[in-house]
Amino acid sequence: MSRKRRSSFFTFFLTSSISSLFSISVLCSLSYAEDLDSDSDGMPDYWEAIYGLDPNNPEDASRDEDLDLLENLVEFGLQTDPFRADSDWDGIPDGEDLWPLDPSKAMDQDGDGIPDAWEITRGLSEFDPNDAAMDLDGDGLSNLEEYRAGTRPDFHDSDLDGVPDGDDVAPLDAAYRIDADRDGLPEAYENQYPFLNDGYPEDAAEDLDGDGLSNLQEFTAGTNPENPD
Repeated sequence: MSRKRRSSFFTFFLTSSISSLFSISVLCSLSYAEDLDSDSDGMPDYWEAIYGLDPNNPEDASRDEDLDLLENLVEFGLQTDPFRADSDWDGIPDGEDLWPLDPSKAMDQDGDGIPDAWEITRGLSEFDPNDAAMDLDGDGLSNLEEYRAGTRPDFHDSDLDGVPDGDDVAPLDAAYRIDADRDGLPEAYENQYPFLNDGYPEDAAEDLDGDGLSNLQEFTAGTNPENPD
């Protein structure tokens, strides 16, 4: 073999070897990064970094950031979003969704307006359209209304504020539990604005900022009754 051919062969062999070693090194590094769990909480560092969790704090594994009834460690196992209660945007919280990453599974076989998964997890029938109109917990809301409101069909007071969901202007917010003048505006809300009076029910129909929305409509919409929208 000529010196030139030997030199070319050696160069090719050396280049190939370096390339192979580099590839192996990269693969090993990636594998190590995927397995690295500095706080030994069961959630890899890279996953915690993606979602803004602390890779050095093992306690965040047991937290439920999005209140979907799934701890962060469970979210990792399911590969759901720990900061989004409904990862697949199908209207069913991940903790109650039989298929939390597949929105096509939000079927409604009986056509009653309530997804099958929601009915199954709450003891309703996915094959009986009549249960949509029922009020199992006697709170004044039908099961369909409970689904739309995000309240519990099996318990009359979802936010535990002492007011049945059907009478509660904010059934998921215990802060808005008292409405002395029963105008639909909770006292906690009326006390935020000096022109509202929790003993004067007529102010719910007034429109003091002149934007075409009554104070009650502003409350319902979450807009500012002092600022024309």
